[in-house]
Amino acid sequence: MPERTYSFIETRLPMPLMSAAAEPGKLDEAVAHIAAHDAELGRIARAEAHYFRGQPEKAHANAAPFLDHSDPALWRG
Repeated sequence: MPERTYSFIETRLPMPLMSAAAEPGKLDEAVAHIAAHDAELGRIARAEAHYFRGQPEKAHANAAPFLDHSDPALWRG
């Protein structure tokens, strides 16, 4: 499979996992790829993954540090 590129990493769009294309069953790989390029976006992507898996406590734990972040791509105020 060719290496995927995620242009949103350079522009830091909100909700990076929603902005990515992941094959079924490859959610963790998509999160790892995002995190390898940008640690903060990776943490947001991890929060999204927990949310979609029905793990709100884990989603909150990953997203909470970004609730008042200066970069609007990393918070939803």
